[in-house]
Amino acid sequence: MPDHSSNLTDVTNIKIIQKRYFPVVNDVEVEICEDNGGYLFVRHNVYWWLAHRNKNPDPVHNCVLDNLSLMTNNRLDTIRWSGYSFKYQTIFLAENGGEISTVLLPLEMFEDFIRWSPKNYGGHPPPDYLDVKLGKWLENNSLKDLVKVSNEALKEKEPNYSNQNCSFFQSLIKLFDLARK
Repeated sequence: MPDHSSNLTDVTNIKIIQKRYFPVVNDVEVEICEDNGGYLFVRHNVYWWLAHRNKNPDPVHNCVLDNLSLMTNNRLDTIRWSGYSFKYQTIFLAENGGEISTVLLPLEMFEDFIRWSPKNYGGHPPPDYLDVKLGKWLENNSLKDLVKVSNEALKEKEPNYSNQNCSFFQSLIKLFDLARK
């Protein structure tokens, strides 16, 4: 088995998460992360919890990287994600200074995974699992829209929200950006 922990100490592998959103759809809470470039991600633990009802999969025992690759290359309807490279990386949560080792799924990929769930029951009525509930909602909706509405509400509540970054975090981001070059 490959050792995925070796790349966790690489400074160039750290992603700064500026904001997290926790929309609730059909009684299903989803954590969405936004990095300093505005890209939206979902941690693989969220997908794993919804699809497998296991909150913290073991990276080796549960073959997290292999299973995500299988899902991407064999079960999604399009070739949009073909060859996508999954990797463990460290994320730094700017809101509280926490560090987490995780695999990040682009929000659109996460939605594709979850949309596939209700179709996975061979014509039988799917059970009332969290991934199926969310998958049915995602057939005609997107979590990205909820993040957009959430951002607009924040701007109305605190117009200078985007300018209230702590200088410590700005310095840290610059340090990581320099280390990546």
